[in-house]
Amino acid sequence: LPTEGPKTLSGLILENVQTIPETNVGVIVGNYRIETVLIKDNVIKIAKIEKIDTLDENDEDKE
Repeated sequence: LPTEGPKTLSGLILENVQTIPETNVGVIVGNYRIETVLIKDNVIKIAKIEKIDTLDENDEDKE
């Protein structure tokens, strides 16, 4: 995850969606998928982070 910019996970999500989400949202930041799980009173309470495996050109040639 980036070390520049927002200092909290909530801040990183808000920077990417550019609004306070009313329902759960998902964003991709670098090699990570971040999904909100619980939003209450305009605050992201719980989020799930999953590392995404990325294919490079060499991996595609192997398939």
